[in-house]
Amino acid sequence: MRKTRSVLYVLAAIMTAGLISIIILFFSSDYSILGINDFKDAIKSYESPAITIPDKGETYYNKWKCFDTKNVEISEAQIDYNGWRPIPHIDAHSNTRSFYFDLDPVIYQWNTNVVLKNWGKLMNKQKHVCFFAAYLQTDPDGTSSWYIRKIKTLAGYWDVFNPAQDEVNP
Repeated sequence: MRKTRSVLYVLAAIMTAGLISIIILFFSSDYSILGINDFKDAIKSYESPAITIPDKGETYYNKWKCFDTKNVEISEAQIDYNGWRPIPHIDAHSNTRSFYFDLDPVIYQWNTNVVLKNWGKLMNKQKHVCFFAAYLQTDPDGTSSWYIRKIKTLAGYWDVFNPAQDEVNP
């Protein structure tokens, strides 16, 4: 009986290691930026949607999207949300697709110049960047729009729910 139990434990360990290897291969586009805690955060984020559109019955969750920084451009966009105002914006491109990453205007209330400066510092001299963001829509030209929650590089991370990181004067 003990020998059977030991064999089962060994098989379970091998299967777990194999599953972890498959997950790592599946998420290999993270450019080694994302760690186990980032994947735990992603799994936990599925407990409640990041975006809910009740009249359409649609819900969207945050997930990680990673890019080579040479395919990423930080800028300022003008949005019409209770009047025109600037908001930090990122254009990112993969081999076949384009992405817009913005901050949700409902929760975004910080100094755009400071946020852009901090994003620039975070991505400066980095080869890759990952965005933890929720899908919003796809434009007619095929560009998908996302709302950013976190940005991560090997130099550190930025989180929309940590406004203290953006209270420094520009």
